[in-house]
Amino acid sequence: RCWSDASKLIGAGAYTLIEGAPGGIYFKHRWSEVTMIDPDKKDINWRELAAIYMMIKCLVEEKTIDLTDMNIKVFTDNMTCRWALQNMSARVFRPDMQALINDICEILLRFRSNLWMVHIPGVKNVNADALSRFKYCPLENAKDSDESMPNIISYELTCSLEVTGLKITCYSGKIGK
Repeated sequence: RCWSDASKLIGAGAYTLIEGAPGGIYFKHRWSEVTMIDPDKKDINWRELAAIYMMIKCLVEEKTIDLTDMNIKVFTDNMTCRWALQNMSARVFRPDMQALINDICEILLRFRSNLWMVHIPGVKNVNADALSRFKYCPLENAKDSDESMPNIISYELTCSLEVTGLKITCYSGKIGK
């Protein structure tokens, strides 16, 4: 189960709690740290989709999680992203979003994973919202989590987007024990 959110001005964030395992992982990213594209030219739908993509990439990078044949349930407060990922298609005039959807599809096919999209009202998406706004310790009340976010590490995620590349540095770590 993954929860994701993006804010227009500050950044993106998401976290996951893995069923049958203690804790999970999270990431947060500032839009001001994006290189090779102008994030000011991207709307909230692209930003929300990028948050989901980055969370899935974090799951791939976390070597202790086996994505093979996994059902990945994503909670988002953005109906456009939910629709696009349910249909694995963006509108014709959104090649920037389709590029992210294609990358998500490639990951799902590689691991034979299923993606389930669920809409969650924004007022109930509290922890992911706090991560996207870089609020201090937003997951302290999350199920199975410690009172702090330990083991913060930094690594780079890279994907190809339009003609130029999108290079994003995420701050991520483990939740829980």
